[in-house]
Amino acid sequence: MALLKKFFKPKWQHDNPEVRRQALSELQDEQTLLTFIERESQVDLRSQALGKIRNAALLERLSQHQVKEVRQQAKQQWLQQLLPEQGIEQVSDNRKLVQIAALTDDQALRLAAIGRITDQQERLQLAMEHPVAKVRLAAAEGIVDGDKLQQLQQHAQGKDKAVYRWCKEQLAQVKAEQQQQQALIEQQQQLQQQLNYLIRLGYQPDFYARLQVLEKDWQQLKPQLGNDQHAVIDTALAQARNVLAEHQQQEQQRQQEQQRQQNAMEQQQRVLQQLQTLQQRCQQETQVEPLNAELKQLQQQWDEAFVQARPSDEHIRLFENTQQALLTQLNTLSYLAQQQADLDAWLAADVAEQPKALEQQLRQAQQWLKQLPWPTSPAPEWRQPLQQRLEQLQQQQQQLQASESSRLADIDQQLNTLQQQLDDGHVKEAQRVLGRLHSLTQAGSKVSQQRRLKALTARLNEMRDWQGFVTTPKKEALIEAMESLVDAELPPELLAEKIHDLQEQWKQLASGKPDQALWDKFQAAGDRAFEPCRAFFAERARQREQFVAARRQLIAELQHYATAMDWNNADWKAVQKTLDAARDAFRQYSPVDRASHKATQAEFRSACDAIQQQLQHEYDANLARKRQLVDAAESLLTADDLDAAIEQAKQLQHDWKQVGVTPRRDDQKLWKQFRQHCDALFARLNEERQARKADIEEAIQQAQALVEQAEALSAEDASGLTQLQQQFQAIQLPRSAHQRLSQRLKQVEQQQQDAQQQARRQAERARWQGLVDKLQALQTNDESTWQAAQLPPGCDPQLFEHAWQGQLSVEHDARELCIRLELLADLDSPAEDQAQRMAVQVQRLADGLGKGLDRNAERLQLVHHWLCSDRPDDLLARFTEALRHSL
Repeated sequence: MALLKKFFKPKWQHDNPEVRRQALSELQDEQTLLTFIERESQVDLRSQALGKIRNAALLERLSQHQVKEVRQQAKQQWLQQLLPEQGIEQVSDNRKLVQIAALTDDQALRLAAIGRITDQQERLQLAMEHPVAKVRLAAAEGIVDGDKLQQLQQHAQGKDKAVYRWCKEQLAQVKAEQQQQQALIEQQQQLQQQLNYLIRLGYQPDFYARLQVLEKDWQQLKPQLGNDQHAVIDTALAQARNVLAEHQQQEQQRQQEQQRQQNAMEQQQRVLQQLQTLQQRCQQETQVEPLNAELKQLQQQWDEAFVQARPSDEHIRLFENTQQALLTQLNTLSYLAQQQADLDAWLAADVAEQPKALEQQLRQAQQWLKQLPWPTSPAPEWRQPLQQRLEQLQQQQQQLQASESSRLADIDQQLNTLQQQLDDGHVKEAQRVLGRLHSLTQAGSKVSQQRRLKALTARLNEMRDWQGFVTTPKKEALIEAMESLVDAELPPELLAEKIHDLQEQWKQLASGKPDQALWDKFQAAGDRAFEPCRAFFAERARQREQFVAARRQLIAELQHYATAMDWNNADWKAVQKTLDAARDAFRQYSPVDRASHKATQAEFRSACDAIQQQLQHEYDANLARKRQLVDAAESLLTADDLDAAIEQAKQLQHDWKQVGVTPRRDDQKLWKQFRQHCDALFARLNEERQARKADIEEAIQQAQALVEQAEALSAEDASGLTQLQQQFQAIQLPRSAHQRLSQRLKQVEQQQQDAQQQARRQAERARWQGLVDKLQALQTNDESTWQAAQLPPGCDPQLFEHAWQGQLSVEHDARELCIRLELLADLDSPAEDQAQRMAVQVQRLADGLGKGLDRNAERLQLVHHWLCSDRPDDLLARFTEALRHSL
């Protein structure tokens, strides 16, 4: 059976290579081709069979084949399939790009493929697992994910210095970008908070300036933020602009209102001036109607201006007084025109010599003056004769009364009471007093008492007659004026004042029983006119009660403050502020009624005085202390030790600040004296400092010249530098100048040391270059170079001669020697030697690093061991490069 199987096996399994070659040309099945490759021993047939395989999976499988030639050809074919003719730029599949990077030996192609990989995980795998360091670094350079960079950094630590450094830099950059983004967010939040606070605070004098600053900050910050972050700030800015626009509108309205008030105030001023002019005209003119019409016109102008702007209380009083005076003058002129003939006749009559007649004339004169009042001075010319007649009558009466005795006390008291009632216009009460006097004088009385009684009786009768004749038209005028105030569009205060003035004028007119109807009409009009004022004055009364209560609470708090305070440990500044604040608060609790004001003011002053007394004791003690400090400062002006005096002055200034509160006026006076003494002392110090400064500047110039000389020295002139340094140290300099110039000298010294070290290093390199030349000549059998090259001290010439003669045996591994020298020179080893490098490091640690050798001895030992190695050509350059870096 085995024989038959031998005859019927496929030709591609034939023992004859030529038969297999011919059969291979007809094979198409890739699985059969795979089997052929596994069985075939002829290299060219395996290659031909492999060339017919197109399946990527089979090529991937063969890329791991144990035979090197199969692996290389499979990788090449697989790479050709993956790489399009147009180049790597046409490949976008991450998996294909990873496969291309893994298959190609072309470093540029590999890096290009890695550069096009977009999958972060694929890049991470390449950076962690690829054996070529540059590939790992190229893969790492495309990773931007922070977590993957962190993972790669942890993996590369201690294994791949370049990748580790790249990850560290990228993570630092990511962190910086995050911090920058966070800073932008914080700036946005801060800007938003500032805008919200600005909006919540409302308009302030610096609102526009602050808004401009915030808008400028936003214009700088806005391009750095996303569009979704713009809306909040833009909305807040719009709100802030609305606040500004509302303020501008309010400001415009305020200015308009202010202008209206200004115009009204100017009109009020004109009205007051015209009133005064009208008052002056009344001195010369006697025509009442034009003056009265002009006064009404001024009253109307005043009322119009009052609605626009309330005048000051002083102007209101001035207007009311002037108006009232004008009304009195106009009424007087009107009455004078009616009574001019009677007045002329009375003035023409002789002065009476009898007491009764004289008393009657006096009453008539007083009556004329009362009926013809003139509130301003000087009085008009027509009133002077009347005044002169009154003075003449009074003089005559005084002469008659000089001979009269005093009246009986009771009669005098009743007569005084009668006169008081008459003066007050109380006709009814005067009538009752007169009845009692008649009862008292039935038993007799003095002539003077009888005369006075008769005069007062006549006056009473005259007042009753005059009231019936004069007061009725005036009362009707008052009723008309009161009715004009009903529903008048006036401020409550002004309306109440006008009503009160009319009521006062009514009271001046004695009221009798026949005038009850007029009184009822006047009272009803007053009640209707006063109706708008009731709520106003009720609210004012409530406010006054609140102010009184607040004052009493403030007084109670001050009293408790005074009794509860520990005056031995008081904060006197706080006490003064408390007292000032209490006084301000007391003034703000106004107005209050007169009685409550007097009572609360007295209590408040008493409470404040109790605190002020304690404060005054503190004032006196502190002023005495400051006077002592002033005297002490003055005594320092003649001190010999200026530095000690300055320190004492500084202590005195410190002590001055520690002194407690003092009255501002006294404190300023003492401070001025204290300051003058201190300024004089410091001026003296300044003069000495200027002299010392000149000496210091001269020393600095000398030191500067020495430093410049040192900087001009050559690098080899060390002795010259030492001499200049000694001269420099002998100069006394300020600390800052000494440090600055010393630093420059140190730089010169360091430059000389650097130049000397560089020269030694170059000399060292030159000596070791002969060793490098020896090693290269040994490798190339260049006898001329071998003979010309000189060995540095420490090298074994005999050992080198044995190596030239080929008499040394191989005792050391050249690759390990390269690794050891790279460790000594702190150079990276190739990736394929990383595992061995780690083993060497571990061994060095176990052996105690250089086994007690210094760097130079260890370098020579490695060179000698190199002579006893196989010294391959591909490692010579690596060994000599590490040797140069170790110098």
